[in-house]
Amino acid sequence: MARGKHGHASSRRRASLAQARLEALRGELEGEQAALAEAEFATRAVDGLREQARTESIERDRSVGAQVERLENEADALNQAVKQARATSLQVQQAWEKASDAVIDALGGGRDGIERFMSIVGQGGYISDNPAERRLDHEAIIRLQYLRGARKRGPTEADGEKRWGLAAHAGMFARQRRLRLASKDTCPTPDMTAEQVAALEELISVTGPLLKTHPTTLQADALYAWHPLPWVQGVQAAEQDVVFKDLGFAAGTGEISAPVLGDDWPAPSAALAATIRERLSHRDVDELVEEWRDRLILGEALVSSLGDAHSDFSVGPQHPRPGRAATLRHLYAKSSIGTWSRALETGSDGAWAGNLAVAMTTATAFWLPAGQTFSFADSEPLTEEDADSLRLPFPQVFLAFAEPLSIQAVRAPSEDEVRALEVLDLAARRMFLKSSTDLGALFSEAVDALGALDLEQVLQVRGGRVEGVLLLADSLGRLTDNFAWCVRLPSGATKTLGRHVIPARVSKTRHAALLRNLIAVTAWADWHEPDVAAAVPSGTSVRDAIELLGTDSMVRDINRTGGGSVRVLNVRSTVGSSGHAEPTGRIMAPHVRRGHWRRQRHGPGRLEIKRIRIAPVAVNAGRGDALPRVYVLPRPGGGQVG
Repeated sequence: MARGKHGHASSRRRASLAQARLEALRGELEGEQAALAEAEFATRAVDGLREQARTESIERDRSVGAQVERLENEADALNQAVKQARATSLQVQQAWEKASDAVIDALGGGRDGIERFMSIVGQGGYISDNPAERRLDHEAIIRLQYLRGARKRGPTEADGEKRWGLAAHAGMFARQRRLRLASKDTCPTPDMTAEQVAALEELISVTGPLLKTHPTTLQADALYAWHPLPWVQGVQAAEQDVVFKDLGFAAGTGEISAPVLGDDWPAPSAALAATIRERLSHRDVDELVEEWRDRLILGEALVSSLGDAHSDFSVGPQHPRPGRAATLRHLYAKSSIGTWSRALETGSDGAWAGNLAVAMTTATAFWLPAGQTFSFADSEPLTEEDADSLRLPFPQVFLAFAEPLSIQAVRAPSEDEVRALEVLDLAARRMFLKSSTDLGALFSEAVDALGALDLEQVLQVRGGRVEGVLLLADSLGRLTDNFAWCVRLPSGATKTLGRHVIPARVSKTRHAALLRNLIAVTAWADWHEPDVAAAVPSGTSVRDAIELLGTDSMVRDINRTGGGSVRVLNVRSTVGSSGHAEPTGRIMAPHVRRGHWRRQRHGPGRLEIKRIRIAPVAVNAGRGDALPRVYVLPRPGGGQVG
């Protein structure tokens, strides 16, 4: 009885499972049938689209067939017209050559006739078969060829009024005797002696190789020619120079002591004593370049390794890092050496320029990172007591800014200045884009504007960017009155017309309070020591050092920390907090409460005093933009640009 009951229950369970499996299979079948129906529908749709495309293709071919045939006919007609035009052009060319030959003969024939004819048709130039002559300008070549009997006519009066081009500006690249040879008074004339003509030919031979130099060439003559870029005349002063007066310009001996000459040059050390610096300023610039050549070569290699191959013509990276301080120090070192060389060339006392060149080449670089320049420059002015207590940590300090100070323009440019600046801006762009730049290209790109503008003019009409300041101290760290602004002349957003080291005095500049605030940063702030791991090991040969500077790891380290020669501001330990004031209920306009240095007593008996930096505070910053990033020097005289 029990066995039968259990048997029936088992049968019912198996039947239920079979029924469930059957229902599942029916569901799967229905799904597959639906998918099949969809596929068949899609297939029919695709077939319909294919048929439609075929029909439209046939219709398209039928509609454009006439146009294709017309275009083919027009192409045949144009080919025939081109053949006829070529034949006509050949006839015109033959007639032109016959007519032009007659005109050239009427104009005197030879190279004189050809040049006069080309000038009439608006294609002025000169003919030269001597490669050495091609390095001079039109007037110089005409004079030289006239003396040699290679042409019948000398330079016209109009030619004599033109600038010499490259030769007229030989003072920018030919030193001492060569400058005098290239002056206009010694240009070839019919009554010149054979010795004078030979002297001019010597000028051509000695300046020729110089025209092939590059901004990275580290020879005395090349530094003289290139730095600062000779498109703009360098530092000089006049009564109307409002920007120079505002900056405290002072090119003179100042505090430079009498020379104490010696035979040996010391190593270019950051700790070079002030007395030695002043002594070297009375030596010759050629000696500096020769004795410190390794220093200059390594500086150029560092600039190249950081990707600043065109740094002489460019602003630099948009977001500079500490390695930029080393680049700027080298660029302004070249500029100061060139300025020294040019100062000696004028016959004036070049000790002031030599002092700056020696200092810039050996200066210890300090780097103010992004976001710090404005807050320190805009600090509350130091008291006289605090200013007197300032001491520099090194005899010569180069303080570089991630965000340069801005010098404002004071007037609108004249028409002549606008034209000259347009020529120079175009030349700067072209030189930056050239894969190979030489001095000949530098002059030829801007020959129409050479010598047209001086540094004061450019600063007046365009302003400038102060990328750093060179600070000098005596053997005890006390500030000297002499210092220098390191100024870049802008050309568009990314190019430059040159970098200039402008000598000045603290006692003369209108910005003495600003300068003391910047000096206080170097004297009282906390700085990261140079990264020794990113420095070239002492005793490394120049060749090995250059190879080391080219490695990826060294480039990263130098960019990040400035290498072994740059001190970077330790923002966290330097900048303190000013605390939180009790609310007063007043609603103030958004502004920045300037930072300042607070004297704090410490040590045994609280007898010692140290300076604590109190950071600027943004007041009601949420109500507007209250945090400028670029410090703009007050406009000289408070004038407005028209």
